Formats: sequence, structure tokens, C-alpha cells
Amino acid sequence: MVWDRNIIIALSANLLAGNALFLHSMIIGVPVGTLWFLLVSYRFGARIFTVGTLLPRLAAGTLATLAIIAIAGSALYHLGGLTPAGIIILLAALTLFALREVRSQKLEARIKQKSEIRISKSETNPNDQNSNVQNHFDHTTPNYWLSRKTGSRSAGLATSFFIAAGLTVLYRSGTWEAIRSPWEVVPPVFFGLVFAAAALLALAFLRTEGRGGGIVLLPLFAALVGGVALAIFRAGYGFDPFIHQAAERFIQAHGFLNPRTFYYIGQYAIVLTASAITGAPSEWVDRLLVPVAATLLPLLAYGTLVARKLKPGAAAIGALGLFALPFSSWIATTPQSLANLFLLAALLAALGNQRVSVITLFSFAALATHPIAGVPALVFTSLLALRRILQPLLRRALFLGILTAGSIALPALFLLAGGGKFTALGIPDYLAWGAYLKNRFDPFRDLAYAWIWNAPLVLAAGALVGWLPIRNQKIPYVAAGLATLFTAAAVGGFVSFPKLPIYEQGDYGVRLAGVAALFFLPLFLLALVSLAERARGWGRKIAFAGLLASAITASTYGSYPRTDKYESTHGFNTSAADIHAVQAIEADADGRPYIVLANQATSAAALREFGFSAEGGSRFAGSYLKTPAGELYFYSIPTGGPLYEKYLKMVYESPTRAVAEEAMDLAGVDTAYLAVSRYWTEASRVVEAASREADAEFQIDNGRIYVFRYDRAP
Repeated sequence: MVWDRNIIIALSANLLAGNALFLHSMIIGVPVGTLWFLLVSYRFGARIFTVGTLLPRLAAGTLATLAIIAIAGSALYHLGGLTPAGIIILLAALTLFALREVRSQKLEARIKQKSEIRISKSETNPNDQNSNVQNHFDHTTPNYWLSRKTGSRSAGLATSFFIAAGLTVLYRSGTWEAIRSPWEVVPPVFFGLVFAAAALLALAFLRTEGRGGGIVLLPLFAALVGGVALAIFRAGYGFDPFIHQAAERFIQAHGFLNPRTFYYIGQYAIVLTASAITGAPSEWVDRLLVPVAATLLPLLAYGTLVARKLKPGAAAIGALGLFALPFSSWIATTPQSLANLFLLAALLAALGNQRVSVITLFSFAALATHPIAGVPALVFTSLLALRRILQPLLRRALFLGILTAGSIALPALFLLAGGGKFTALGIPDYLAWGAYLKNRFDPFRDLAYAWIWNAPLVLAAGALVGWLPIRNQKIPYVAAGLATLFTAAAVGGFVSFPKLPIYEQGDYGVRLAGVAALFFLPLFLLALVSLAERARGWGRKIAFAGLLASAITASTYGSYPRTDKYESTHGFNTSAADIHAVQAIEADADGRPYIVLANQATSAAALREFGFSAEGGSRFAGSYLKTPAGELYFYSIPTGGPLYEKYLKMVYESPTRAVAEEAMDLAGVDTAYLAVSRYWTEASRVVEAASREADAEFQIDNGRIYVFRYDRAP
């Protein structure tokens, strides 16, 4: 059987190599690539969870395979570029590594022992002393489909129905229109479906009496609550993903992107490797990467909690608890979100007392993807490695040294190489924690925001409860978390970024605070498991399931942009009208060099449609213009650059020809366009003023966007 799998892996790898070099077929690449990836991932997962069950092994192996690709792909990128030849080398290396014999003598002994136990079940009397061994085996081996009891099976079917119904609601609610929040188009029934599915899952886990039945539904539930942005925003979500997708397409065409950086490449390596061997568009691989990978986190959490000798039912509750707090990190693919995912994988692996080599793998993958998560991950891994040092004084000295170095590394990096400037800014708002309770006479949102706003306090309290019983074993969690929190305070309070707009000044500090929270999340899960084990009797079980489901529902609402009585997100997503606008402008320019002054959503559409053009290429669209102020993209990008400043001047002051010509002078072109979206509150004023001085104007999609062209006078 092992040899059969080896042959399948080898043949699949050869087909994928041929597909990457010659065929470029999705019909061949997707199914063969999926088969190869699952087999290789299971091999790696068997090395991580030497005992356990299929799904946790597969989840751990999948994340480990992604981590290996991120690290090895980053190395290849810096050595020669992510070319097809380099990707084939990476594919071959992974295949050869997976073909190694995975069954160590210890694992063989355990497999043999399990086989003997299965045989003894049919040959021995239930009252025989060997039945005690069998009872222990049943206690630690979950049945994936809930219990075989009729009630639990019915609960599993009902949960599956609610999840399927919720996914259907999301799919039907998807839109190409410009909206600020997915909740503008998702009907309220969705939250009822989330609550029902979460409550039934929790009840099923609580009643399985030691079995971890139903864990197969955890990834599906994760897809339900974590796939909202993917399903709703058909043109794409956010702004940063469009930049990274454009970078990935450029690297796919040219092998590298200048300037070569040591960050982001982990994500690019995964996306481009998957795209090359499967033939799938890199854009879709990118969009699916983090939301799909995040569905594996509950299975990894389940496996690590079972490895801690917890009852599978309680471990499944802990896995479900991953969604009890807001989870914005994993709703869309960015290098930061992927690095956060690798960091959490390292933390969960450490919780299950995995080898330091496994934790180091995930930590270096985080570093290869984004330093904001990678540096704290390496600090945590280094603290864990200190356990091997027997000399107490040396261990304590190194412990303090690592924490100090880790705390100042990122602020120093921002100041020396990240364009930061030392400035006393005061205590950041995101660190001003306190109890928040408000009443806006909206019961659902009142309760939801009570949970969302107080989530940091809940996390801190839960982490403390989970840490105290094992404080001597898990000091690195608290130490690394507090060190990262200190870094967040230092960056947010003393580092400014002149090249960033005012509304993005605190972004790095907010990200660091989110990374710090990840260190406390595994401890919070332990507290949740402890609470679940005390829920005895149907009354307490129902109450616990209801509270957990309520927390998950509130966190689902709070993990996405919102526009309601409490908060109002100002940014609109990229829409079909934005895509049509950039296409119409390109057609109107008719080959002439030009610039476009537009908002973030329209500029994102330009990145989506045109990406980055190669220097000296024949196509102008997608070009970076060399100017005295540095290289500028031909659309205004909201990173504080001078072209975006001209756009702000046009819309917030007056859209005059003089400002348009200032922008032309800056970029060295003779044509400038101004795009104004109808949803902006000042749109009518700007449109009326621009009409008086522009040389030409046209509307997109029945006036959803107004475009004005300014030509330099001859």
C-alpha cells in the first residue's frame, strides 16, 4: 500500500512538471495537483502527529507543506527567481522528501499495537481485562461523523444543513456593486444559521462522552464564517490584495520584481508554485489561499489538544472556540494574514508539545512572509529552545536577552529601513482597553458590540485562567506576547511614517497588537476547554452551547467591515463600475501616456486589470513613471505619494485645470484623468466643477463613475 502511494506521488509529480512546463491545463493540473498535495501533506502530517487520526494529520501536513514551499520558494527567489525551472526543482524536492519512508520503528510499533487492539475487540469478552485497553482506544480515537446514536446523527445532519444553507445565502448575496460592508447585502437569516450551526456543533461535542465526533464539520463551519469576504466581494476585497496579486503576476512573467525584498516572498512562492503546477490563474490561487488554509486551523487545534491528553469532545470544543473571538486576520489573503496563520500554527504545535523543529518550520515561514509576525515567531521559538539549556543562570540571561532583542528589533527596523521617524505620539487608541457597554436599542448589535469591544479583556482573562495551571510549562507564550505588546506600544506611540496618509499611521501598531493577541489565544482555548468540562447536565450543556454560539455569531459580525449605529466603515470595495472605468480610460487614451487621479477602489481596479508593466515594455498601462519625486504608478495610490495628494486636492478643494496640470508636470505626461464615484458625498459638487474645465467627460455604468479628461494645452 505504501509503495502504491509512492508510485502515485511520483507519477503525479511528473504530470505536474509537464503541466507547468508545456500544457498549462487546469483540467489536468487541478485534480492531479490536489491529489499530489494531499498525499504529500499527509506524509508530512504523519511526521508531526505520530499518533492521531486522518484529518488532524492532513491539516498539520498541509500547513507544513505550505510552510516548506514558503521558505524554499523564498530561497529560490533570491538565488535566481521564481522561474518555471525553479518551481520544478521545488516540486521535485518536495516529492523526494515525501517519498522517504515515514514509518519509524516507534510508529510501526504503535500501528501494530492498534491492529492488535482491533483484533482483540472481536476475540475477547467485553468483561475481559483487555476491554480496558479497548475502552482507552475508543476514548482517544474520534468518530468523524458524530456519534452513531440516532440523536447525534440527526444533529450532524441538521448542522450540515445549516452550514450548507449559510453558504448558499452567501453565494446568492455576492455582488459586483460598490458597498462598504458585506452586511449591506447579506440577509439577517445568515446570523441565525451561524448560531444554529455553532450551537448544534457545541452540543454534539459536549454529548459525545469523550469522542471527537463531527470534527469533519469544523472546516466547513470555518468556511461559513471565514468565507464571507470571498463570497460577497466578487471583484475583490480590500486594497492590499490587489497590489500583491499584481506583484505575483509580474513575478510569474519575469521571475522577480525589483527591488527584491526579503518579505512577502513566502506568499508569492506559494501562490506561484500552485498556479504553475495546476494551471490555475494566480489571482484565484491568491484569493483562496488564506481563507482555505484557515479552515484547517480548527483541525490543527483539535489535534494539538488531543495530544495534550484532553478528551476529544473537549478538544473539539477548543477547536470551535477559535471563532469565539474576532478573526479578521484570516478573511482575505495578504502577507500579514498568511504570516499570522503560520504564527498561530507554530503556537498550536507548541501547545501540543511538538518538536522544536516543527515549530521552527512555521516560524521561519512566517518570517519569509512578513516580519511583523515573523520576528515575534522567532522570539517565541528561541524561548522554547532554551529548555535544552540546563544551566539556570545562563538560561535566564539568554531569556532576557532574547526578549529585549525581540522587543526592539521591529521598532529599529521601522526607523532604519522602513521609512519611520521617531516622534512622541502618545498612547495608541488600540491599547486603551476598558469595559465598553452601550445601548442603542438594537438588541443584536448591542450584544454583539459588547462582545466585540470587550474581546481583548475576555482574551486576557481567559488566557490567564488557561495559563495558571501550566504556568511553569508555557512561560514563552506570555513572555513573547507581552514583548510583542510592548513593541506595538513602542511603534504606535513613538514611530511615525511620513510616507503614509494620516489614517494609516497607526496601522503597523494595530497589526502588532493583533500579533500579540495570537500568543494568548492557545491559552484562551485551554480555559474554554476547562469550562466545557464543567458543563455537566443538559441544562448547563445547553447554556454553554448557547453562549459559545452567541460569541461566535458576534465575532463573525465583528470580523468584517461594518456600517451601523456603532461604527461606519468609510472605504468602498472595488466594483464592476471601477473595472469598466479603467478599461474605458485606457481605450480613450488610445496609446497616449496618461495619469489617473482616482480613489482607492478605482486604483485597485487598475492594478487588477493592468498590474505592473515591465520597464521598457511596449504597453503603457501599468507603468511606473520616473519623476523627481521618485517612481509613481500611473494611477494615484493611497500611500501618501504626491500623485494621491493631487487627487485629494482635486476632490476636497476644487477640480481645476491648474491642479491637473501640476499632476501632469509631476508625472511628465500630457493627459490626466479624474475619476469621481457617485457614492461619495461631495460627488455632485466635484462633478459640476470639473465639467466646467475638463476637455472631455464621460460616464460609466449609468453614472456610477464620472470620468473627466484634461489635456495639456499645445
